[in-house]
Amino acid sequence: MCTLSAACTSYPTLWQYSFNLTFEDAPNTFIVVPLGAFATEYNGNKQCRLYIQQLNSTVNPNSEAIILGTMFLQQFDAYIEYNYGEVTS
Repeated sequence: MCTLSAACTSYPTLWQYSFNLTFEDAPNTFIVVPLGAFATEYNGNKQCRLYIQQLNSTVNPNSEAIILGTMFLQQFDAYIEYNYGEVTS
């Protein structure tokens, strides 16, 4: 985790920086995940906490992968409109 010295509202560019996540089965397909999707106010809205961690390779066998948790899934659900009628493999 990373804690910034001011409230998240002090960092409007958090939503301009992003990760591009690609998938092994579709290397030309990716989703853009803004850094702000992992940010929350902390310490009585005096600081901004980014919930991003590097996995320790000696402890976690998934350290070479990216593990997305509930913060990502909540943001994904908030911004993506699902279309269950078109499923491709």
